[in-house]
Amino acid sequence: MAVWNLFRYRNSDGSSKDWAVTTNADGSISTRWGKTASRLPSINTRTGIRQYDIERQKQAKGYVFVGEVEIDADGNIRLSRSAPMADPSPMPPQTPSIAVDKLYWHVDCRAGHVTLLDMGIALRRWLGDLEAWSQARGDAVSDWSGCSG
Repeated sequence: MAVWNLFRYRNSDGSSKDWAVTTNADGSISTRWGKTASRLPSINTRTGIRQYDIERQKQAKGYVFVGEVEIDADGNIRLSRSAPMADPSPMPPQTPSIAVDKLYWHVDCRAGHVTLLDMGIALRRWLGDLEAWSQARGDAVSDWSGCSG
């Protein structure tokens, strides 16, 4: 599975769409896109452009970097395992356990650029903590309980 940079565009009606990019071993760039979901069905591969440049173009259109993800050949998205994990600490068991199919969240930060970057770092650290906690409990990522928006 390849590691991709995932970006999200939030529409004024609350819906969102995702776009991901990766540089292939041969130097070509692959992009995937679709509505925010666990799969990005559309794909395009091209040459003659750098990943940095195409990412900047998307950000100029309002897309915001979400993080690194792994995407398989069918477009299925998983959190990247290359992200650093926090030190797991034991958590008391919670009952009852509610299996959730997906976990999506949105944080609307209207602060300055430096604060936005700091918040992004803190949120990625928090996500790492959630993953570590889930692994320490022996749960699959989809077994988190009590998360709702």
